[in-house]
Amino acid sequence: MTSVADGSMDVVVCTLLVCSVPNTPAVLKEVKRILRPGGAFYFIEHVAAVDDSSWISFFQKALNPSWKLIFDGCSIRKSTWNDLENAKFSELNLRHITAPVPLKLIGPHIIGYAVK
Repeated sequence: MTSVADGSMDVVVCTLLVCSVPNTPAVLKEVKRILRPGGAFYFIEHVAAVDDSSWISFFQKALNPSWKLIFDGCSIRKSTWNDLENAKFSELNLRHITAPVPLKLIGPHIIGYAVK
């Protein structure tokens, strides 16, 4: 987003993108760069299962290497909520949900917003 000026956006929306990006902190840094002070970043992303002992987590771990090859780098094991917490937005509001998708493997999601 180098063509977008610093602090020029009121809102950035990201839906089901970060799973395919190799460097999530770099994406969040860029989001913060283009947001004006008080600007909002809205997101919904599928993520790794929070309960590491669950069957969903087990299958995510087992299938992720093949999944990434088949689905163009998409990872089903990302803990994007940690990257959001580490990005140091002035406000972060997120919650874990189970999305109503046919494949439970990609059911774990986070949804929310962050304010610069």
